[in-house]
Amino acid sequence: MNLAAIALNRFGLGARSADNIPADGKAWLLSQFDRFEARPQALTTVPPRSEIVQQLADYISEQRMAGQAKRQAAAMSIGGDKPADAMPDSAKRFLRRGIRDDYLVMAGARVNAALTTGSPFVERLVHFWANHFAVSVDKLPVIPVAGLLEFEAIRPHVLGKFSDMLIAVEQHPAMLLYLDQAQSIGPDSRAGQAIAARGGKKRGLNENLAREIMELHTLGVRTGYTQADVTEFARALTGWTVSGLGRGPAARMLGGGPAGEFAFAEMIHEPGDRTIMGRRYAQNGERQAQAILLDLAANPATARHISTKLARHFAGDDPPQAMVDRLTQAYLKSGGDLSTVYRAIIDSPEAWAAQTLKFKTPWEWSVSALRALDQAEIEPDVAGALMTQLGQPTWKPGSPAGFDDIAGSWAAPEALVRRVEVAQRIADRVGSSVDPRAIAEKVLPGSLGDSTRTAIARAESPAEGLALLLVSPEFVRR
Repeated sequence: MNLAAIALNRFGLGARSADNIPADGKAWLLSQFDRFEARPQALTTVPPRSEIVQQLADYISEQRMAGQAKRQAAAMSIGGDKPADAMPDSAKRFLRRGIRDDYLVMAGARVNAALTTGSPFVERLVHFWANHFAVSVDKLPVIPVAGLLEFEAIRPHVLGKFSDMLIAVEQHPAMLLYLDQAQSIGPDSRAGQAIAARGGKKRGLNENLAREIMELHTLGVRTGYTQADVTEFARALTGWTVSGLGRGPAARMLGGGPAGEFAFAEMIHEPGDRTIMGRRYAQNGERQAQAILLDLAANPATARHISTKLARHFAGDDPPQAMVDRLTQAYLKSGGDLSTVYRAIIDSPEAWAAQTLKFKTPWEWSVSALRALDQAEIEPDVAGALMTQLGQPTWKPGSPAGFDDIAGSWAAPEALVRRVEVAQRIADRVGSSVDPRAIAEKVLPGSLGDSTRTAIARAESPAEGLALLLVSPEFVRR
């Protein structure tokens, strides 16, 4: 690959045939910092958060009322009659459909933003961080808000400080709902004591968010913290919740507020100072956990963990140690300024190696294929079906660890067959309206191999030639 092809395909999201090839790859990448749009036109189709979360709140409320009615009916039933479901199936379907429609609109908007962006390097970094701070729509309450995490917490901070992004992510309703933080109650909090005094169902501390912040979002595994540190951090995080998703006494206990906003509920916060990794944090309400997050963001282990992942993303599945060290120092010296770290990536010779270093994930391949055809828009349901077929459904990695960023997870024979099938469908839709030979030279400047060039030229039709291009070794790697 020549430098232009590397800039377009390894750092960017794939060349568009209508784009000019950058004469200076590094300058082209750096210039994108000034023109990145945190809220591009493609995202204007996304419904307001208040509307999305209100729909979710209505669904949760209906489910709760249905559950209460079912329990009451079961208690009153005679002769083993099956209690009626208080919430009709039609109402359930309506609410679920609305929630899933919101998800599809956001997934489509994400694709369209990637197709039309004028700053594909920064857009790639948005996708990187959204996967680093992964949520998964396996949980129904997360379905309508998963995209909002990327749009509201990642995009505005992608060129800023890591600590700012970290706090924005951990306070976002998608993360609080996904990792069950919204229902974590300090055992010795006022609410916890009241529940215990009434002999009610025990609802106590939940450590999910604390554990994933330390293990996945900041320090990384086996970096000096203990289970006791996780538990202490979980105590500090109690009170971090989401407003507007409860009703009645629960809503009053959490202080009400607009639906879907971060809220700090003093009544469920575990009182007392916390000691984590040898440092003491005074009881200071919401700011107690914030202080811990700031220290985690500044920790050298966090700098190395993040630098390793970035080096893996741009320089190969086995990240070069020299590059990891370089990025780590850039992070620490700049106080976690991400733009400084990105400049260190651009200046790293390891990321500019002539050979292809990475096998494209299904997301990367799909976006680059559509960009190669100058596609500017895709329907939401088509975008959702495409990513599901290729095995990387949007915002559904299945675990907080996110999708893998190594070839072994995406290059299995079955996965390659699915790409061939999709490539053929894309090519058939385009038909004879394009010249695959011209597109190949444009989107893979200076890196198209003779065998691929010959195969495209000998194809029986333009559609067949385009399909061959999209599944060629040069195109499926970057």
